[in-house]
This record gives sequence, C-alpha cells and structure tokens, in this order.
Amino acid sequence: MTRIFLDDIRKAPDRSWITVRTYDQCTRILSHVKHIDVISLDYDLHELKTGYDVLVYMHEHDIVPDEILIHSTHYFGKERMMEYVRTYFPTM
Repeated sequence: MTRIFLDDIRKAPDRSWITVRTYDQCTRILSHVKHIDVISLDYDLHELKTGYDVLVYMHEHDIVPDEILIHSTHYFGKERMMEYVRTYFPTM
C-alpha cells in the first residue's frame, strides 16, 4: 500500500505514510511509484510550488491515485485544490 503525505511542517498520521516536504520530493516519488492508494496534500509548502501544483503534475502525467485528500488549512488554497480535484479527477 502506497500512501503519500505532502506537508512542509506536519507529521503524517502514522508510519504507514511516506512523508514528503516539497513539490520536488513529491513529484519524484510520483514519477516512480506504479500505484498510489492515497495522497494527502497541503497547499502552502513555503516555496514557489504548492500542493495545487502537485495536482496539476498528477493530471498532466495521468497519475490517478485511488483517493486524494486535502488536509490544508489555507482556505483559498484548499478550495482551489478541491475544485481542481472535482474537475480533473471526477471519480474521487
């Protein structure tokens, strides 16, 4: 089971998650993993790229996990990400 947790500060819920802190770390893993059960994304990563950019990367590279979670507390970013998921990952 592959679970990816993207957040620059928070810890993953438990040790079963792969924790990544940056856009580059996340996309590197996404490019190598064949199947993703769950990805949980934060919006604000305190760098130029955000969790939203990870969603765009996933869409552009036809990466569709079984489940996408948005755990961000950034109101605008969270809403923007949820709208992107509804539009480009309609089976979620």
